[in-house]
Amino acid sequence: MNITGGNKIMGIAAYEIFREIGKKVIIGYMPLGRNEFIQIYPKKKPLKTFEIPERLNLEGYLSCYGFEIRNKEKLSSTVSNSLSREPLPHWILDNYEDLKGMLGYFWC
Repeated sequence: MNITGGNKIMGIAAYEIFREIGKKVIIGYMPLGRNEFIQIYPKKKPLKTFEIPERLNLEGYLSCYGFEIRNKEKLSSTVSNSLSREPLPHWILDNYEDLKGMLGYFWC
């Protein structure tokens, strides 16, 4: 079960708590952009993967943290604007070595 949302310190703490009380713990990882859960502990060779048929949308994700979207009429245009810019972060990652000096200048 992914009980930490990806936070490493919380993952270690949760593992220790369950280990101390003697409960069997299954630790998994959910890769971004893929509907699957990969069991990383206890180790299985090959890694055990479970397909997840459902996918949480932005509104569902935010509501899990107590947020609500008040301007829903703008949501679809915001999503399409975001998707239209999707190639940019991939390009930055692909060209990171050439760009890191400039990126450091902007983010410092």
